[in-house]
Amino acid sequence: MLKTNFWMQWARKSGSARRRRNRLYPIASHLERFESRLCLSLSSLFDVATGTLTFASNGADPMGVATSPSGNVTLNGTEVSINGGPLAASSVVHLVIAGGSGNNVIDLRGVDGTTFPALLDVSVDGGAGNDIINGSGIGDHLSGGAGRDILNGGQGDDTCAGGIGNDVLTGGAGNDSLDGEGGNDSIAGGEGNDRMDGGGGNDTADGGAGNDTAAGGAGNDSLVGGADDDSLDGGDGNDRFQGGAGSDQITGGAGNDVADGGDGSDTVSGGIGNDTLKGGTTDDSNDSLSGGDGNDYLDAGGGNDSIDGGNGNDMQIGGTGNDSMVGGAGVDTLNGGDGNDSAEGGADKDSLIGGAGDDSLAGGDGNDVADGGAGADTIIGDGGNDSLSGGADASNDSLVGGDGNDKLDAGAGNDSLDGGSGNDTVMGGLGNDSMLGGAGHDKLMGGDGNDTADGGGDSDSILGEGGSDSVAGGDGNDTVDGGIGADTVAGDGGDDMLKGGSDASGDSLSGGTGADFLDAGAGDDSLDGGEGNDTGVGGSGNDSMLGGSGNDTLVGGAGNDTADGGDGNDSVQGGLGTDSVSGGDGNDYVDG
Repeated sequence: MLKTNFWMQWARKSGSARRRRNRLYPIASHLERFESRLCLSLSSLFDVATGTLTFASNGADPMGVATSPSGNVTLNGTEVSINGGPLAASSVVHLVIAGGSGNNVIDLRGVDGTTFPALLDVSVDGGAGNDIINGSGIGDHLSGGAGRDILNGGQGDDTCAGGIGNDVLTGGAGNDSLDGEGGNDSIAGGEGNDRMDGGGGNDTADGGAGNDTAAGGAGNDSLVGGADDDSLDGGDGNDRFQGGAGSDQITGGAGNDVADGGDGSDTVSGGIGNDTLKGGTTDDSNDSLSGGDGNDYLDAGGGNDSIDGGNGNDMQIGGTGNDSMVGGAGVDTLNGGDGNDSAEGGADKDSLIGGAGDDSLAGGDGNDVADGGAGADTIIGDGGNDSLSGGADASNDSLVGGDGNDKLDAGAGNDSLDGGSGNDTVMGGLGNDSMLGGAGHDKLMGGDGNDTADGGGDSDSILGEGGSDSVAGGDGNDTVDGGIGADTVAGDGGDDMLKGGSDASGDSLSGGTGADFLDAGAGDDSLDGGEGNDTGVGGSGNDSMLGGSGNDTLVGGAGNDTADGGDGNDSVQGGLGTDSVSGGDGNDYVDG
């Protein structure tokens, strides 16, 4: 015979549990007791006033609740009896199951809205032990308690808590809330928009279909979003993520995490640790990847992606699409891949590769290496001693060295190069290039093509090379060689050394201010010493030479030359050929 105080304890416990769930069902003073013929360790109670049916075990009893063909409640296949008669399932509003301290098997798969038409909710507490609980066809509240438990929510919107131990939780159909709590838990959300929390331990969670939310908690967790738009948070530990299809949000937290966003436009954050992050591979997978602190590997895949390496020595791969990449602090490698990419190295020594497409690269602080690759690229070295390359294709690139001693190589195409401050080396390559050395002792080489070069401030070395070039030394004592082609060479300020080139093209040399040396070379050349005490050598060809102001020395060389010393005390020698020479104003020495 069941004792009344035992039932009152269960009634109070059941009422407290319902109050904690914000469902207040008063415990009636009149409680109907079932006949005790079912099992000595199984207890049953029905509260007529609230329609609450409670089954409790003191041990490890199996409890299977269903209905008989006549619509009455059965426990383990036997109709329960109240006051000598069966209990109609239609009178049950709330179902409460308490498992006891043993390994209980609780099966409520025979309970649903059809067999129990008035049933509102189901609450199951497995208690201590390794329990197996199969939920009903409506929304269940399942608690495994201590032990290694298996909880299956079944149909409906279920709430499952594994408790302490390594538990297996399955939500099934419906919008489920699954909490592994302590232990190494395995959680499957199933269909519906599920919320999963692994708690402490090394947990595995798979959301399945629906827009799911999964939190791994502390430990080395594995989280899978499945189809649709999922939110995955690994917490502390070395976690693994698979976003699957849909636009997912993945947060690694502290630890060395591995995350694959899968198809869809995903947001993936590695957090602290050395993380490996991957975006989707399709063209419409526009992903956002953030490495955070640590040495991270970020591969965005297809689509127009945004990548931020954060602190640490990071490797970034943009893949196909128009990508935006930021290296952050650390020695980073950024590879844009195909598409019109934007990459900024940030602090420290970075390596930037634009790949195919019209790319914009900025090295930031540090000694950076940047290669635009194929396409019309814009490359800025910023601070540091940078090495910039426009690419070997015929696209028109723009290279700016910025501060530091930079090396700029434009490659093929009609390129624009600016060395900026520092002692720079600027190479135009193939094409008609525009080059500016800027402040510092610069070396400019035009390569093939009709190039324009200006050394800028300080003492520069300029070589026009092939093509009809226009080169100017700028301020400082410059060495300027037009190279092959009909070149225009200007020394500007300073004591310059100017050379027209060794070919027979007609060059134009202008010394500007300062004591300049002008060597026209072969061809019919024009020389103007400008201000200062200049020396002009015509070389072979019919040359026209003007000394300008100052005490100048002009030597015509072979050919029919015209020489005018201009102002000052000049020395003018016509050399071989039929020459026309004039000393100009001053005390001059003239030899025709």
